Amino acid sequence: FDTCLILAGGRGTRLSPYTDKKHKSLVEINGSKFIEYIIEHLNYYGISNIVILTGYLSDQFQEIEDKYKDVSGISVRQFKTDQELNTCARVSLAKKYLEGDVLVCYGDVFTEVNLTDYYKFYKSFINSFCSISALSRHCKISTKELNNTNIKAKKIYKDIGFFAINADLLIKFMP
Repeated sequence: FDTCLILAGGRGTRLSPYTDKKHKSLVEINGSKFIEYIIEHLNYYGISNIVILTGYLSDQFQEIEDKYKDVSGISVRQFKTDQELNTCARVSLAKKYLEGDVLVCYGDVFTEVNLTDYYKFYKSFINSFCSISALSRHCKISTKELNNTNIKAKKIYKDIGFFAINADLLIKFMP
């Protein structure tokens, strides 16, 4: 992927009181901020152009930008937006940062997805976009139901936070 947008604009109300004064992506786990695990995972797979779309408590992300500014081979910038904006509006405002194949991910979800395999799968379809979903752990479903292609996706799948699209295609459909 040429660019990664990390969505980190939300308030994190489900994690209150931990997120009352600290952004949920910046909560520390085992001595590192949560978003650092995401950035390192992206960098491991060669994704070096990273833009964090912030909203709530934006100023706190300056320390992440500062941490990576002298790290060779990786660019981590933040793009501050109004905390009341929705995801689509945030991405639309960040158009100038989009180039090539874009990976969009959440700043509060970590999964060890093999991003090389995901990229190859995404590139196997021309002018398309794709996302990764997983079966919800709260869903009880039989193998017969799982193999039913007519079942509504919302019913059994949960978005796990990766979306891939070409920047030109994304910009074409943005407001």
